[in-house]
Amino acid sequence: MGKKYISNWHDLTISFFQSEIEAFIEYEEYIESNFKRKLDYFDKEYKKVSEELKEAFIDHYMDDIILYRDEFPSILRESLLMSIYSFFENKLTELCDQEKMKEFAGSYIKKASTYIKREMKIDFPDEGKEWIYINNINEIRNCLVHYGGETSRIDNKEELKKLHNAISKVDHVSIGRSPDKRIKLEEGVCKDLLTAIESIITQTYKNMTK
Repeated sequence: MGKKYISNWHDLTISFFQSEIEAFIEYEEYIESNFKRKLDYFDKEYKKVSEELKEAFIDHYMDDIILYRDEFPSILRESLLMSIYSFFENKLTELCDQEKMKEFAGSYIKKASTYIKREMKIDFPDEGKEWIYINNINEIRNCLVHYGGETSRIDNKEELKKLHNAISKVDHVSIGRSPDKRIKLEEGVCKDLLTAIESIITQTYKNMTK
């Protein structure tokens, strides 16, 4: 009876967690589609004007085009990626004794994974591609948080090497050529992160019933 109750509780927990993941996905798709819709509008309007007015059209709308093509998507993706990562940290650490978890070494999510394995005796999926991906995202996130995404501000060569290595292994992330060599997040990176998180957390919840 107790085992069945635990199983049902975890089924509900997984269902609620997956609805949270879906909310993130729908939000990302909604905002990205709005950017595309605005850019499509500029493109259609540009095609309507005569050849002699095209240059004037570009001069008039270029600032707006840059906002919807570059600036707004960058702000969205960076803030959303950090929100999603924090969501993942919270989902992991809410399973742990916060004080006991601090005794373990490593990043916040590493401490949590170690606690789950050692103290809770639960099989934690930290050897697959999803866990590797999330740790690479963590390196990128740290640069966004501490350096505003400007890799040129990183003086520590080892830290910079780890960051470049992480970026090379993550799709939809690159480094710009501008003087600040800023990290550029492209459409798809947040969705990939959500997919990895969903796999890790869902498997952890399922392993708790074993």
